[in-house]
Amino acid sequence: MPSLAQMKNIRMMSILSEDMLNRILPLITEESYAAEQEIFCEGDLADAVYMLVKGKALLNKSASNSVCVAVSAVDPGDAFGWSAILGRCIYSATATCVEESLLWRMPGKAFLDLLNEDPVMGHKVMEFLAQTLNERLEKRTTQLFKTLLEHIEMVCGLEGVS
Repeated sequence: MPSLAQMKNIRMMSILSEDMLNRILPLITEESYAAEQEIFCEGDLADAVYMLVKGKALLNKSASNSVCVAVSAVDPGDAFGWSAILGRCIYSATATCVEESLLWRMPGKAFLDLLNEDPVMGHKVMEFLAQTLNERLEKRTTQLFKTLLEHIEMVCGLEGVS
């Protein structure tokens, strides 16, 4: 079981009081993963939120039956698997460890119940989540426009040659 000091190294947990962390602590189990081991798959039942303690992971999204795109890197201190507390029944991406990793796992329903019981904790976590998701959306939007612009320049450049 992690210590309170270790929990403060997780960004989502660093915003919470010690009392709040003490109530979350019993929900956490430690899990070790090997390099290239999947944590969960896109489309799996979203039953847990994860926190990366050590190592590195990627969130991948299927673009087609044969193409998978990395949409986010997960670094130590990051939480992921938010679908488990957002009312989504399934994970929207596949999480895979890039290297040997240590994670903390929290059952989504138990965590959500705790957030509902304590409105202050619930507000802090949901505010953190909203900010995190907004940052990801801005990053993805920038990536999309950059890719579209490169594609347009490539097509226009080819058309100008013929």
